[in-house]
Amino acid sequence: MEVVTERTGPVRCQLYDGDTIAPLFGRKNGPDWRTGHKDVEDIDPPQTVLMVNLRKPPGTPLEHRYADRFLSRTELQWESQASTTPKGAKGRRLLNQARDGRTVHLFVRYHTKDGDGRGEPFVYCGRLTYLRHEGSKPIRMGWQLEEALPEGLWRAWSD
Repeated sequence: MEVVTERTGPVRCQLYDGDTIAPLFGRKNGPDWRTGHKDVEDIDPPQTVLMVNLRKPPGTPLEHRYADRFLSRTELQWESQASTTPKGAKGRRLLNQARDGRTVHLFVRYHTKDGDGRGEPFVYCGRLTYLRHEGSKPIRMGWQLEEALPEGLWRAWSD
């Protein structure tokens, strides 16, 4: 007979509001979790959490209009923060993801806020594997999703 244990990690295609993501990785939510890229180093394996807004709100400064988009149901184009370089610590953690055994998690939402002005929830899209990169400040990266996006999300997010 098998013992059922409580799931501790994120569930693919589940909705998460901004306050519920940090606890999935053993952290307290706070201002440092409001960035789109968070590294968690003191767990094994190390984890990186990418929180992506596909459509930036009007008035978003040019340096924050990242070219994040799905190229296919299995590939994401993602841009780092404008200060990230391939030789810096954040850049190296991403580029060396496979070599270092780092797990990269993807949470995506279409808009930052819903029609009532509340934060739109994120959809957990699963784990990512590094494919390629170009540039610096920001780094534009290609990521492979572990599992393809459901057809409905692909249609909604690929315009």
